[in-house]
Amino acid sequence: MSLSDPTYLPNALYHQVLHAHQPDEEADGFTDAFPLKTASRVEGMRGAGAA
Repeated sequence: MSLSDPTYLPNALYHQVLHAHQPDEEADGFTDAFPLKTASRVEGMRGAGAA
């Protein structure tokens, strides 16, 4: 993936948001819904505008 790839920015932002909101290590970890909810916080990751 390169900077000219239109999916680069949403993917990079998704990883930043995912990392910033990850559950504590003592918790059970991600639920199935967690990555989808996190993707909803990044424009272009989900819905009609998604690449």
